[in-house]
Amino acid sequence: MLMPEFKLRAFALVVAGAAASGSGAIAQQIPRNPEPVRFAVRGWPDGALAAAGAVLSAMPLVLSDSVASPCPCDPSGLPGWDRGTVGPLRNGPGRWSNVTLAATLGFAGAGLVLAGEPWEARAEDVAVLAQAVLVANGLTQVLKTVVARPRPYVYDGAPSGLVTREDVEAFPSGHAVNAFAAAAAYWSIQRRRGEAGRHKIEVIGLFALATATAGLRVAAHRHFSSDVVAGAALGTAVGWVLPRFHALH
Repeated sequence: MLMPEFKLRAFALVVAGAAASGSGAIAQQIPRNPEPVRFAVRGWPDGALAAAGAVLSAMPLVLSDSVASPCPCDPSGLPGWDRGTVGPLRNGPGRWSNVTLAATLGFAGAGLVLAGEPWEARAEDVAVLAQAVLVANGLTQVLKTVVARPRPYVYDGAPSGLVTREDVEAFPSGHAVNAFAAAAAYWSIQRRRGEAGRHKIEVIGLFALATATAGLRVAAHRHFSSDVVAGAALGTAVGWVLPRFHALH
């Protein structure tokens, strides 16, 4: 009877030792406190790209404010989905669109600052977000100047003579571009960090604010539906792509 009992104990010790060594090997394979993904923000090319976006964003400050009138403007020449937007300016929705845009930009930046990463990583994240917004806004100013599309209220008022540059800068919507660029950049940064799943509510909230911003611009008769759709597409593309192709360290 002693021999079977001895064999049983020896077998138990072997199994326990194998389990302990296996769990130790697994523990060695799992990294402890992994280093966070860090964006390498440098003067070149990152600073230069942001500076270029800032310079292009400032174009309205150096261009003449008076342009030749594009009117008479015939609403019948507009696409069907844009004709219903023609009408006088509505200041209430216009003011609220400023509020929702500011909220989108502010919450995106604050979300990165409060993400719990080391302070150096948070500063890099905010720099990448700012770069995306500046580049998107710079491209917007170029398109506004080249396209020179009259705003919906211009079709309603049919001004003659000279009008301001602001009156013919409908395409694309700058508010929509900036709001969607901030929302998409926040999402892209968290996705590249592998943290997007933990920040679903913030991402959904930011895109909801961006959508509200775009809708309010149409309600204010400052933009046609096609203006805000184009702005949302441009802002989302730039906001998503820049962080995805940004250098890491």
